[in-house]
Amino acid sequence: VVGIGNIYASESLFRAGISPLRAASKVSHERYVALAAAVRDILGQAIKEAILNKADPKAALDRAQKLAEDLLSSRTR
Repeated sequence: VVGIGNIYASESLFRAGISPLRAASKVSHERYVALAAAVRDILGQAIKEAILNKADPKAALDRAQKLAEDLLSSRTR
């Protein structure tokens, strides 16, 4: 997944159940559909957070850090 940033790409692949080491030619159509949905959800969440915090850059940075931590911690549950 190119162009959306490492944390978003990594989380999208994880949610879609695709190993980042898997060749694109080996990914099923169903997994591509799941990946597209995951990218939409994650970027939508990030955009919503950015809009809510536009007036306060420090709060935006803090919330972005919290979002990244939440995404990573959800993998260990």
